[in-house]
Order: sequence, then C-alpha cells, then structure tokens
Amino acid sequence: MIEAKNSELSLTKALPQTLAYLLAGAEQQKPLFGAILNGTEFIFIKLIGGAEPKYSLSNTFSLLNRGNDLHQVVRILRRLGHLVVD
Repeated sequence: MIEAKNSELSLTKALPQTLAYLLAGAEQQKPLFGAILNGTEFIFIKLIGGAEPKYSLSNTFSLLNRGNDLHQVVRILRRLGHLVVD
C-alpha cells in the first residue's frame, strides 16, 4: 500500500489513513507493508495483524539530505518487491 501526499504536507498527516488501509487487510498471517511519500520524503510501515495489531515505522528518508537517501529507498522498495513476489 502506498499513500502519496503533496510535498507541502507532513508525512505524519497520512499515517492514520495508511494504517486504516493496512488494518483492513490485517487478517493475514503475513506482515503487511506500506509507504507514505510526499515527493521528497519517504516513510515505510510494517503492520503485524492479530488480536492486537502492531505497527512500526522506518526512519524518514529524504532526497534533500546531503547523502540523498534515494539509494536506500530504492533498496527497500526492491526488498519489498521480492517479498511480494516470493
């Protein structure tokens, strides 16, 4: 699940909506993954369903950091892609 917002909006404003989408599919035994992005920043979410669903957030990755986090973002997206295909 990917939730995209305007670059002027904080990523945290999309967190409740993204979690609601993920919780709708939390019946599965496998963890669910999501991402929130606004064009320059990215946060990844992992949700583990069950009687008491739990979620965790990644660090915030930004294209505006001196090191440009795009390489890390692409690496995470590739890993998530492999999880979906396997």
